[in-house]
Amino acid sequence: MNRYDRLRAERPDLFVNSPDGIDLLLSPEAVEAARRGAGAAPDTPVGVVYEDSYVTVVRDAVRFPDGAHGLYLRVLPRATDPGVVVLPLLPTGRVVLVEHYRHATRAWHWEVPRGMGEPGATGADSAARELREEIGARATELVPLGDVHPDTGLLGSRVQLFAARVPHPTPA
Repeated sequence: MNRYDRLRAERPDLFVNSPDGIDLLLSPEAVEAARRGAGAAPDTPVGVVYEDSYVTVVRDAVRFPDGAHGLYLRVLPRATDPGVVVLPLLPTGRVVLVEHYRHATRAWHWEVPRGMGEPGATGADSAARELREEIGARATELVPLGDVHPDTGLLGSRVQLFAARVPHPTPA
């Protein structure tokens, strides 16, 4: 069993074909048709194309809703526990942002605190940890707002979104 097949067995939720969606193609003949449809070389890898301790990059063979065949990349988190995004609200109603340098964009960005989940931790535990680490604050109230998918065009991850009432932060 290759790594793609193991990943399908471990995380079947990431390999569901939905009605009127983009279908994953698995047979060798369909994979070849997808390569041809994408104009890719016959030896273009399909399946798991990269993996480290944080992410798995998958190139899927697909059939689009219009019937065209092609290849599609996805970045899947290795962690199965969702990350968190926290919207820290000061008593004045203002929102606290942190400035982070991000390698992907090669630039500095103003962002709300966010981070990866940890095995066994609840979303609230992770949200509280991120507040302490990134702005040095403890929430006086933590309100779960539901799950969001941060970049549905490329990332196969979800995060839990929280609002947090915080006193003035202490720089971390």
